Amino acid sequence: MAYIRKRGSRWQVRWRDPDGQQRNKTCSDLRTAQRLRRDIEQTVELGLRWEEPDRDPAKALEEVIDAWLIDSQRTKRASTHQQRAIALTLFCEWMKTQSARRRVDLSALKRSVLESYYNHLINERKVSRLTANDRIRHISKFWRWAYDHDDYPETPRPRSIELPEAHPALAPVAPDWVQMDEAIEAAGAGWYRDLFLVLRFTGLRRSQAMALLWSDFDLQNQTLTIRPELGKTRQERRGRVIPVSNHLIEEISGWGRREGFLIDVTKKAAPWGRTKRNREVHNGQVKAIWRRTSAPEDRYRQPCHCFRKGFISELIKAGAKEYAVKRLVGHSGGVTFDVYATPAALEAEMRAAVGGIPAVGTSRGQVLALTAGEVRERSGVVPGATPGVRS
Repeated sequence: MAYIRKRGSRWQVRWRDPDGQQRNKTCSDLRTAQRLRRDIEQTVELGLRWEEPDRDPAKALEEVIDAWLIDSQRTKRASTHQQRAIALTLFCEWMKTQSARRRVDLSALKRSVLESYYNHLINERKVSRLTANDRIRHISKFWRWAYDHDDYPETPRPRSIELPEAHPALAPVAPDWVQMDEAIEAAGAGWYRDLFLVLRFTGLRRSQAMALLWSDFDLQNQTLTIRPELGKTRQERRGRVIPVSNHLIEEISGWGRREGFLIDVTKKAAPWGRTKRNREVHNGQVKAIWRRTSAPEDRYRQPCHCFRKGFISELIKAGAKEYAVKRLVGHSGGVTFDVYATPAALEAEMRAAVGGIPAVGTSRGQVLALTAGEVRERSGVVPGATPGVRS
């Protein structure tokens, strides 16, 4: 029969197997030792050798986070996946600092942990409430995913915390044509200038502009196809074809190459810059360019996105139709314009809007909007025409 003896601060169970071999097993407390003794005695009584059962240890938190991020790539856009990775990586690192153990598993997930981490984000990392809220939501989504997954039955039931209302702290200010032109000039002759030009004339997001291909442009009819995969919102993921300013067509027509990405990052970023192999845009470098202009700092707090704000603001100031501006930048125009209005019905006003964009360096802050008829007369482009057909 098995028996228990105390060994220092621990408890040891000793027994003899049916083959006569003497064995022992140490436990951290008496209650565990007593349960083990009963299990061993029942096994030996059946004439069997007791073996420690195979235990599937709880998965490490870091391991499960990696699995979630892999799964996230299947359903989420690259930008969403990146934000999830940042939020969960920082959370996992913080969790390790809060534990005396080397290994943190899913059992560590608690409501109090979310509350403590939120306070850490606000008080120690000094992030905005908006950012803190987003980070907590990503963690909560991960927790629910792990709880519903068959491979992680040890996950405790998800808990949530009430988050405060938060709004972007950015004031609705934007650079005007003159200030955007200063930034283009300050960028020098490198690929950042090319990027700024595209942003100024199209109002696209930075990631969209960097993903444009030469094949997206119809230089003859002065149109640009925004492929569905470039869209951020559901509305944008439907794809669209928009007219572009003849000034942009003139600019890019002198860039020489006509294949691959429109913006060639192998060109030097500036005369004082270096060439690069990836297509990452560095906010710090973009801000450094803006600082060489006369624009107030609040105009370029979002150094690339401010071109989108400026594009929209300047077109509206010039009298462009709201629904035309919305279609140009990919915003929803409501069911009337998104579902019922055909592209041809909106094209004239869109061409009128982009036709009023001044050439780089010619603006004095006042831009007179052209009527749709004047745009057709000046460009000779027939709305809805096939490539190469002129009026």
